[in-house]
Amino acid sequence: MEYLALLDNNFSGGVPFDLGRKMKNLFFLILGQNNLGYGDASDLSFIDSLTNCSKLQTFDFSANSFGGVLPTSIANLSSHLKLLVAGRNQLVGSIPAGIFNFINLDTLGFERNLFSGVIPFEIGQLRKLELVSFRKNKLSGPIPESIGNLTRIFGLDLAENNFSGTIPSSVLPLELGKLNNLQELDVSENKLSGHIPSTLGNCLKLEGLFLEGNMFQGSIPLTFSSLKGIESLDLSRNNLSGQIPKDLVALVLLKNLNLSFNNLAGEVPLHGVFGNLKYGIGGRTSIEGDVYSYGILLLEMLTGKRPTDELFTIRQSLHEFCKEALPERVMEIVDSRMLLVEPTDAENDAQKERFRRDKTRECSVSLVRIGIACSAESPSERMNIKDVIIGLMKIKEVFLGIGDNQALSKPWSRTASSKLRRPRSEIIGIPLREQHSSSTFTSTIATKLMTLILSSLLIYRIKLVSFLLFFTTATQAACRLSNETDRLALLSFKELIAEDPLSSLSSWNSSLDLCKWDGVTCSRKHQRVVVLDLKGKNLRGTMSPFLGNLSFLKSLYLPENRFQGKIPLELSRLFRLQHLNLSSNSLQGEMPTNLSNSLRIIVLKQNNIGGKIPASFGSLSKLIDLRLYSNNLIGGIPPFLSNLSLLQKVDLGRNSFTGTIPHSIGRLGNLKAFGIGSTKLSGTVPPTLYNISTLMELVIPNNQLTGSLPQDIGLRLPNLILFSIAINQFWGPVPASLSNASRMEYLALFDNNFLGGVPFDLGRKMKNLFYLNLGANNLGSGDASDLSFIDSLTNCSKLQTFDFAANGFGGVLPTSIANLSSLLNLLAAGRNQLVGSIPAGIFNFINLDILGLEGNLFSGVIPFEIGKLKNLQVLVFSGNKLSGPIPTSIGNLTQIFELDLDDNNLNGTVPSSIVNILGLQTLDLSHNFLTGPIPQTVGLFSTLTFMYLAHNAFIGVLPLEIGKLNNLQELDVSENKLSGQIPSTLGNCFKLEGLFLEGNTFQGSIPPSFSSLKGIESLDLSRNNLSGQIPKNLAALKFLKNLNLSFNNLAGEVPLQEYGTGGRTSTNGDVYSFGILLLEMLTGKRPTDEMFTIRQSLHEFCKVALPERVMEIVDPRILLEEATEAEKDTQKERIRQAKIRECLVALIRIGIECSEESPRKRMNVKDVIIGLTTVKEVFLEVGIHGRRQMRMRLTGEGTSRE
Repeated sequence: MEYLALLDNNFSGGVPFDLGRKMKNLFFLILGQNNLGYGDASDLSFIDSLTNCSKLQTFDFSANSFGGVLPTSIANLSSHLKLLVAGRNQLVGSIPAGIFNFINLDTLGFERNLFSGVIPFEIGQLRKLELVSFRKNKLSGPIPESIGNLTRIFGLDLAENNFSGTIPSSVLPLELGKLNNLQELDVSENKLSGHIPSTLGNCLKLEGLFLEGNMFQGSIPLTFSSLKGIESLDLSRNNLSGQIPKDLVALVLLKNLNLSFNNLAGEVPLHGVFGNLKYGIGGRTSIEGDVYSYGILLLEMLTGKRPTDELFTIRQSLHEFCKEALPERVMEIVDSRMLLVEPTDAENDAQKERFRRDKTRECSVSLVRIGIACSAESPSERMNIKDVIIGLMKIKEVFLGIGDNQALSKPWSRTASSKLRRPRSEIIGIPLREQHSSSTFTSTIATKLMTLILSSLLIYRIKLVSFLLFFTTATQAACRLSNETDRLALLSFKELIAEDPLSSLSSWNSSLDLCKWDGVTCSRKHQRVVVLDLKGKNLRGTMSPFLGNLSFLKSLYLPENRFQGKIPLELSRLFRLQHLNLSSNSLQGEMPTNLSNSLRIIVLKQNNIGGKIPASFGSLSKLIDLRLYSNNLIGGIPPFLSNLSLLQKVDLGRNSFTGTIPHSIGRLGNLKAFGIGSTKLSGTVPPTLYNISTLMELVIPNNQLTGSLPQDIGLRLPNLILFSIAINQFWGPVPASLSNASRMEYLALFDNNFLGGVPFDLGRKMKNLFYLNLGANNLGSGDASDLSFIDSLTNCSKLQTFDFAANGFGGVLPTSIANLSSLLNLLAAGRNQLVGSIPAGIFNFINLDILGLEGNLFSGVIPFEIGKLKNLQVLVFSGNKLSGPIPTSIGNLTQIFELDLDDNNLNGTVPSSIVNILGLQTLDLSHNFLTGPIPQTVGLFSTLTFMYLAHNAFIGVLPLEIGKLNNLQELDVSENKLSGQIPSTLGNCFKLEGLFLEGNTFQGSIPPSFSSLKGIESLDLSRNNLSGQIPKNLAALKFLKNLNLSFNNLAGEVPLQEYGTGGRTSTNGDVYSFGILLLEMLTGKRPTDEMFTIRQSLHEFCKVALPERVMEIVDPRILLEEATEAEKDTQKERIRQAKIRECLVALIRIGIECSEESPRKRMNVKDVIIGLTTVKEVFLEVGIHGRRQMRMRLTGEGTSRE
């Protein structure tokens, strides 16, 4: 074993303790993502055995249940180790310093365990480390200075531990050789303190910096403006103070900024692409903009909850959650972390403490009210910006006990709408109380709440026309942006379009209002983009992440284009999105999680999307249509789909799902269509699925499903329109109740194990049935009544496809078959046991394009009426007992491209009218009794690809015109009575792969033009009267695998190819291929025959038969020669038989010696020729020494080697 990958399964229990004892060459071992281990100390004992794996490079046992400490033997693993991943287990104890001897390690993952102690200083020895994660353990102490030696590292995750002290100066790129490759640093949720080092600004490759949840103090370093590539910066929940640097505006790629819960002051300088991903980014805020996003953000800060939390995916929104809590339950919903403030000594007085708490409650109520008023669904009901600011100012004054104590009783200076025309005190919710001394509270402020008020209060500059809204420390992107944001987002989308062949985006420019751009629909009131529809525009490119800025988008339609790459994760910000259709593209990667809970339709079919169906899809409670058909999805059908009670359509077919159909699917009471065809599902169909009476389409073909159908299925599923369970392993009878499914249009039961009869009234009520396929089952019993059900199908006036081939139906075709729908275009009844003549009535189906009656016992002639089927494209009557001539009316079938009449008893000549079928691609008339010459008009079939005329009685020459068949790939005229020379024009058939002329009386030489048949693989000219030299240029046929020139009068050497592989052989080359070919000719067997795939080779098969059993292995066709009158004498006949036997033994010996495995043991060419000449002389009784040489060869003497 070198490579062992068991990851991502459901293995459980322990790992064999001696797993690696004998695997000395093992270099790759992944056991991750299973259920291995018991959580105890012995779980990792198997690591001892891995010390024998001296080539081990990858070792991953993460995401299991391993417990105990890391054994000290882990330090003795291979020095070649590059990846060591043990995260997400239950490991305890300290991190053994020995693992830091793996100097080739580039990935180290110990996240989410219970490790304690410090990170050993020796980590600095791993100078090739690129990625390190110790996240969420119990590690403590300082971050070791030696981490600064890890100069290749680009990802360092130490979050959620108990590290203390400062960030080591060695981590910072003060000079060359430090961590100047660092792209992400996460030390959040620790106990780090001190100033944030300004030298972090030198980490120019940083994309993510997460320092939240520590005790950092001081100001934000001005050097952070140098982090041009940073996308996420989180400094929240520290003790930072001072001004927010204005030059943060230079961070043009910044998407996530969190400065909340600090003591910072000043404004956050908004930039065109700055802001939190969820609330819409890009563009400046509109001076008249909507404050909806600010309201939601304020409610988030107050409650500690997000609109996307699971609580709100199955219940009310965050807005409603807060609204219902006012005013009595406000303290239940406020985030408790805001209230963690101890009262001072002055506040220990019970009455004062009660008053402090009341004030805190009143301010909380007021803030929640503002959040609710800002986030009303209708824009007309929301507070305007001026009133928001006034409200926040008053809350600040009341909380600090300053300002006019009568201010709260004054009416609003401006109302947000008619519904808010009431005193401000009522809106904000602060009743008038007796003024208390501010000194009581000033020193003991509830700092968390005060921070929220101050950070929420918009410090702004009043302009004459309006207010410009800026956000402070806790704000990420507050109010609704103008449609300028939408315009910039769409232009960014356009920039990533590499090809626009229909000029669909030509209108997308500054000269035209974006609402008039092609494919763009805006809302009437706000003029925001609500629909983007570019279906079928043949656009090529990648999907821009700036689509996530279209915050009002409800419908995104991009199907039938050529989009590549991943689906942008930013689509999860489109919280209004209801319809998403990205089907028929070339999208890759996994599906984004946390999509909008407003989604009703998701159509991602016909892409290359991989991974599993995200668990977050289980929260899309409004979803009614989910189509992921034809992707690369894996895993099982997730049971959580059953939680989506509104689902009506599910199509997951043509993916790589495994497992069974979850029983919980039966809970989808509104389901109308369920499709999981062409996956890898097994097991039975849950009985509950058959109970969903609303089901109209059940499409589960091409799986490994088994079981029988409920006998009352037609009663349980009365609304079925489309029922396809083909290509599975269903068994039992076809339920008679199916005839009750009166709405049925498409019924596919083929390729299963159904048996018994077909319900006689199957089609009685199915007036709309257009597709019926019962083929490839075990239906029928071989008697006359088997096809009685066809009578009921005469009611199916829309029937177009009727296939009952490959069953056990017997009897004659009933005359009622002629009364089937005139729309019928496919009738397949082949491979049954049908008898009698072909009823002329079926030739009234003038729309028929495929007619298959092959493999039955039909007799009589082919009816002349067949000429009526002028739309016929495929006609297959092969393998019957049809007789008589081919009707001349066959020439009326000018649309046919496949005509198979082989293996019958047809006689006469090929009708001249066949020349009318100019589009013919396959013509098979083999194995009949046809006579006469091959028509010269054959050259007119310019599209002909396969022509099979073998085993007939054709006479005359092979027409020269056959060389005009430029598309011909196979020509078989073997076993006829053709004569004359082989036409040299065959060399013009450059696409020929198989040419079979054996068993005729061709004469003359092999045409040199055959060297032009560069693609030919099989060439059989045996058993003719050919003479002359074998053309040397046959060596140019490098794809030739099978060559048979036997039983002719040819001379010269066969320019052999290595058997089946191509390549020119030298004049002194190996004769292996000749030996195998000789054995094939003598035995009639091929090396690829099944008997040799499970037993010995053809060489061994012949070798063990010599000499006693030689006549048992020789092809009997070689011996079909009558004795002459002179040989009929018993004595002479014995001598003749002995001579034949001796010659065959000698030939087989030559074949065996030529095909020895070792080239050194094979006969050389010279001895082969001598041996064959000797056999010839003995057989013909010529040559002075023929008999003596023959006997020497038979006894194994005289075999020389060069």
